[in-house]
This record gives sequence, structure tokens and C-alpha cells, in this order.
Amino acid sequence: MSKIGVKTIKDTQGFTHRYKPFEDMFQIVGFYSINHKGKQIGATILKKAKKESYRVVFGFECGGISPLQSEEEFAGCLARLETGLKDLPKGEILTIHFGTFRDDNQRQQELGDFT
Repeated sequence: MSKIGVKTIKDTQGFTHRYKPFEDMFQIVGFYSINHKGKQIGATILKKAKKESYRVVFGFECGGISPLQSEEEFAGCLARLETGLKDLPKGEILTIHFGTFRDDNQRQQELGDFT
């Protein structure tokens, strides 16, 4: 298994960030797809390098949690997260990786409307 290695990337504001590729920790064994309760669910099956342990990874996208949200919006986010966690089987491990991507196009448009 060849590794990609840690990458250093400079963002648009000049800050430097270091990223370790997920692919360096696991080998992709295959992909999984099932229709469960009317919803199509997909996952990636991974094998930990040099070990016989496997990991099933479900990727999903969700609305962000922002310090600019109202208390009601934040409470809604937490309620949905809590509901999802109730279905986690006992003894299973859940790891959540967050990423943020800046896109201020909508705000730029709003501000542009004032000129």
C-alpha cells in the first residue's frame, strides 16, 4: 500500500493547514449499498493496514452549526443529532469528522444589493 503523505495547503487568507489523508490509514475493501426503510444507504468498507479489523464508513452531508445561529436553530441541530445517535447499536463506536468550506457568495450578493 503506497501512502499519500501529509499535505500542507495554504488557504486564500494565507494561513497554512496540514492534512493527513484518510487513505493513508486504511485500505478500501469495497463499497456497500442497501435500501433500508425506503432510504438508499451507502458505505465504504475499509481494512486497517496490518490488522484484521474492518471499518464501515457512512458519509453524509448536513447543515452546519454556526455561532451565528439562533438558539432555536442550534437546538434543532442538537435534537436531530440526538435522534440519530439513539439508533447507534450498543458497543459501536462513532467518530465524526467535521470540515468547513467557506462560501460567502450569498452574503456577497446580499451586500451587493445595497449598492
